[in-house]
This record gives sequence, C-alpha cells and structure tokens, in this order.
Amino acid sequence: MTCRDVFLGTHSIECGESDPTRIITHTLRLDEAARGFEMFKNKEDDCEKVVLKP
Repeated sequence: MTCRDVFLGTHSIECGESDPTRIITHTLRLDEAARGFEMFKNKEDDCEKVVLKP
C-alpha cells in the first residue's frame, strides 16, 4: 500500500463514493484492542473488521 492508495481511498470515502461501514463488523473501546485483535485473528463471531474507539 502506498501513500497514493491511502489518499485515493480516503478521497473516495470523503466524496461518498464508497462506504467503509459495510465492512465493519465490530466496534470496541480502545482498551479492548487486544481482544479485537484476537477476534480478528481467530475469525471469532464472523469478525472481518474491528474499529477501536477512544
């Protein structure tokens, strides 16, 4: 992944061309990061993408 890829991805989200929320399967608190990593690694509860909130 390059800086250009990140820019293009961010731009498409900002312009409404893509909706990243459709791939988010779990939202956890920041202090639950280790649990989220394990869930993703082990594909527990059909985990595809974890978002951490402060």
